[in-house]
Amino acid sequence: MQLPSLTLASAILICGTVCSFADLKFESKSVELKAQASDEKLPAEFKFKNTGDSPIEITEIDITCSCLSAKTDKKVYKPGEVGTVSAVFKLGTFTGHQKKALTVVAGSQRVRLEVGVQIPNVLTITPNVVEWSVGDEPEPKTFKVTVEHVDPINITKVVSSRDGFPHELKTIKEGREYELTITPESTDAAMLGMLRLYTDCEIKKHQIKMAFFSITKPKAKKKPVCE
Repeated sequence: MQLPSLTLASAILICGTVCSFADLKFESKSVELKAQASDEKLPAEFKFKNTGDSPIEITEIDITCSCLSAKTDKKVYKPGEVGTVSAVFKLGTFTGHQKKALTVVAGSQRVRLEVGVQIPNVLTITPNVVEWSVGDEPEPKTFKVTVEHVDPINITKVVSSRDGFPHELKTIKEGREYELTITPESTDAAMLGMLRLYTDCEIKKHQIKMAFFSITKPKAKKKPVCE
């Protein structure tokens, strides 16, 4: 069976769509950065060129994370003209490898760009949260605190956001390793709390760390399905 031939209007429409995607050409669509522990933000640049035969207007840069911002050096680029998308990644309290995306919109063309950042851990608390269920025995549970920064960090004070949760800090290796044990006086009601760990770290944003704890309601048992 022979397929129907394209009409002239359809051919023009398809060609126009394909050509528009070839107009804005980026040298690279991803950038990998390496942060220092003291960094607050990092810049990233994406170079591009208008390889088409008509001007291109950048109408929007769509960003899904508030940690990322971006702009172009101008809006309209003539044929053969080059430009730059300048992005800034705000590190905040992120650690480990982070990858965030932005989308450059130019007419019908949408180009996804990615910024990856490797952020060193300064102080790691494991697990992220300790939990009891309502009605559990109020047994002690322990966080392990490990200093990964090049310089030692001492924990100077621990403060709980909740009453009725006595805690004890034990030094395993001065400036490098600690154990933080917390014991609920009661597990009668569900709740969520945190321990604030104050440190002598010289980097301001790492001077306070959080360790979370909770008492959760038991999960309801699923009713058997009748056959």
